[in-house]
Amino acid sequence: MSSNTKYRINITRKVTGRMGDGEMVLYYNKKPIGKIDLRNMGMEVVDGFEVEENSIYAVGDQFPDEHYTQSCDMGWC
Repeated sequence: MSSNTKYRINITRKVTGRMGDGEMVLYYNKKPIGKIDLRNMGMEVVDGFEVEENSIYAVGDQFPDEHYTQSCDMGWC
């Protein structure tokens, strides 16, 4: 992880996968974030994500806005 990274969140339990043509496509919040090639067991993830040992992390400079009420007054929208 680079020294300018502001956050690193373990998202492993929230990642799902769908089988494709010789690969498993990985999804987080219904968006594709990477794939596992089942022929050689190689794994790739897109920018903003990292794999370390048996975990997948969301990484970046700005914390992701995941909750729709986060910016609402009193927590209600």
